[in-house]
Amino acid sequence: MNTMFFKLALLLTPFLFVNNFSFTDLNIAGPDKYEKLWEEVDKLESDALPKSALEKVEEIYNLALSEKNDKQIIKSTIYRIKYTNILEEDGYETAIVKLESEIPKVSGVSKAMLHMLLATMYADYYTNNSYLINQRSVTFNFEMTDLKTWDKTRFQDQIIKNYMLALDDNLKQVNIDEYKDFIIYAKESEKQIPTLYDFVAYNAINRLSSNYGYYDYYYYDDYYGGRNSQNDKITELAYLADASSFTKFPVEADSLSYNYAVVKIYQKWLNFRLSDTENIEALLFTDLRRL
Repeated sequence: MNTMFFKLALLLTPFLFVNNFSFTDLNIAGPDKYEKLWEEVDKLESDALPKSALEKVEEIYNLALSEKNDKQIIKSTIYRIKYTNILEEDGYETAIVKLESEIPKVSGVSKAMLHMLLATMYADYYTNNSYLINQRSVTFNFEMTDLKTWDKTRFQDQIIKNYMLALDDNLKQVNIDEYKDFIIYAKESEKQIPTLYDFVAYNAINRLSSNYGYYDYYYYDDYYGGRNSQNDKITELAYLADASSFTKFPVEADSLSYNYAVVKIYQKWLNFRLSDTENIEALLFTDLRRL
């Protein structure tokens, strides 16, 4: 199955995602007021007026926030990130910091999905700047709002933390088909990835399993003896036990280990799948990936 993610996130930066689709394909069925507002954003985009487009997106975001409209909160958040990235020299960094400050304002589905988006942004920022980041000494003297002062361990912590926070129980009740306007291959993958919880777990595992870039893996770990070394490899045969036994296996490991974060996510994911006795295909899909 192809990697799944937000269609809208394709708009963030040219290096994040590769699928192509048009801006006008993104209109979400719903109240006319939102459709009309997005049409205005579309027009401003076409007229090459990103600053005005951002102002309109802020209007949509505030409206969605007041109405607790999850889909519109997610969509407008991604567009805010897009235009901030366009308008400011360090726009991507600014967008990350802003997203951090906005997450406490939302709840439920929106909060979980924005945590997932934030984790992905941290991971991509790290991947694209790993050569510089990996040369910084580990220090506690960093500025929370200045990513240029962060060492590798700070990024690891934020990536893992936000993926874990994205695994919110609220998502277990949301069918992935409800978000097909946002998620690539949602309809085709519904039997294996039936809910937003499955979607988040699937994507978090994919990203954490492949988060090491060229410089991170070959340069930093071999030269400096960093994490992802031999000590981080999974060797316990108990991890290959049946699904039920696996979910109960205690995981005591480095909190900054991507490998063990993946194990913990699989435990949460399989525990959820085992509780759904009607969807055997989704359980088999999850457990086969784990094995």
